[in-house]
Amino acid sequence: MSVEKSDEEVAGEVHEDAVLLALLTPAEWRAVRWADQRSQLLEVARSGDVDQV
Repeated sequence: MSVEKSDEEVAGEVHEDAVLLALLTPAEWRAVRWADQRSQLLEVARSGDVDQV
């Protein structure tokens, strides 16, 4: 049985194959959440096209 990690532990992990695609300002993230577009943002990010993010 695996031990669950806290949000802070997961956020602090470094993955060698990770790629930073874009940074969102707090205001941009609020706009994404307000418009309920989180899943759409993830789909665009999955495409790897930073211009679409």
